[in-house]
This record gives sequence, C-alpha cells and structure tokens, in this order.
Amino acid sequence: PFLFSTGLFGTMPSAFYSEFINYLKKNITIVSIDGFNPIYENTIHEVCDALNVDKIGYIGHSSFFPEVLDNPNIEKAVLMDPINLPWVNFDGFSNSIINLDYPVYVIKSGKLYSGSKTLPEWQDPDFKNDVQTLVYDDVGHPDILDNTWANIASTIGIWEMAEGEKMNYSNWKFNVKTEIPKIRKTYRKNIAHKISEFIF
Repeated sequence: PFLFSTGLFGTMPSAFYSEFINYLKKNITIVSIDGFNPIYENTIHEVCDALNVDKIGYIGHSSFFPEVLDNPNIEKAVLMDPINLPWVNFDGFSNSIINLDYPVYVIKSGKLYSGSKTLPEWQDPDFKNDVQTLVYDDVGHPDILDNTWANIASTIGIWEMAEGEKMNYSNWKFNVKTEIPKIRKTYRKNIAHKISEFIF
C-alpha cells in the first residue's frame, strides 16, 4: 500500500489526479485521504494502523512537510516535483536538507526546473542518501493533474506547462484540438510505469 499525498500538503482532492491514480492502481494499492487536513508525520502512523500494516510507501506531488519523511513506517517514497517551505536564516531563505534511510525516487517535470517560471532554489529540497532522480522534459508542474484541473492551472498562469508544437506560418490552420492532452496522458502513463519499476 502507498499513501498518495496530493498537492498543497495533501489537501487537494485526489479526484484532481484520477487518471494518474488509475494508472498507478494497475500495480499498487493507492490510499488517499480527502479533506482539508494536511498530511503530517503522524498521518503515516494512522494509515498504518488503519491498514494493519507495519510500513507503507509514500507518493507525494508538490508541497509537503519534510518531517513526514522522517517517519520510520515509510518503506519507500516517490516525490514528484517536491516543494518545501524555506528555512529562514541570516542569509535569507535556504532549502531543506533531508536525510533518508530508505530508497527515494524524485521525479521532476522539466519546465518547473528550467523554464521561465522556475521553482526558486530555496523551495527545492536537497535529498541525501539513496535517491534516484528522473527529469521528464516538456511538461510542467500541473500537467500530472487531470486535464480539467491542468487547464485551469494553465489559465491562471502560475507555472509553465506542456505546449503543442508550433506550426510554420505558411502551413498554419486553426485546430480546436491540441496535442496537449496527449502529451499529458503519455506523461502520466510513463511516470506511473517508472514508479512501478522503482517499487518492484
């Protein structure tokens, strides 16, 4: 069993990730907690108790509390675009340094880390020990969400996201259907497959 922590510290509805979760469910059991209560370190204990299991896996997207990963009941963790609140010190903001005793897979959407609207370095946690990292180019932070919610995020314009290929001026014709949903679907499917490979 894997606890899936949605964005905004686990407070976003898991329904925003339906397609991605369905891909994951082909190989692993996904546990999600809906409601506006953030996921804290003790949430891991509560889920383990509810499932009557000694350990669980953790899959998280976006912002999370670093102390969640300190829980000894986590067997493995997958972190997609992990974002932390910064530490404040005399030099300004600094990112969290997180030491872990179990395998961790960090998946980064390329546009979040090398686009025009990149994640500030002080919000990008620094993971130590057994960490694998994958950067998936040409997608942005909200592209993991179902299309309705990803489109809303695109309209708001906070993050860079997947874009269709530009047409040549001479060959241009108006097309209501774009290739963006296909790019996102491929991204979700590929990431779910990579996560399954990491777990097994």
